[in-house]
Amino acid sequence: MFPRVTAVLVVQHGGDRLRATLGALRSQTRQPDDLAVVLMDADDATRRLVEGLRPSHVVSLGAPQPFGAAVAAV
Repeated sequence: MFPRVTAVLVVQHGGDRLRATLGALRSQTRQPDDLAVVLMDADDATRRLVEGLRPSHVVSLGAPQPFGAAVAAV
């Protein structure tokens, strides 16, 4: 039995980098069991893109935070 895998994705800007990251997640041989996403000051297009993944957890932060603080928020 495999241990559970949770991917934590901190998103500050959408665009091509986010699409590339999401593509890399989808191409993994071992898919994560859960996906937790932290959105920092995300626009509607970014929110829709992330919602399409059906993450298990989403936290929205109104302003950018240091990476560690964003991870701790989820």
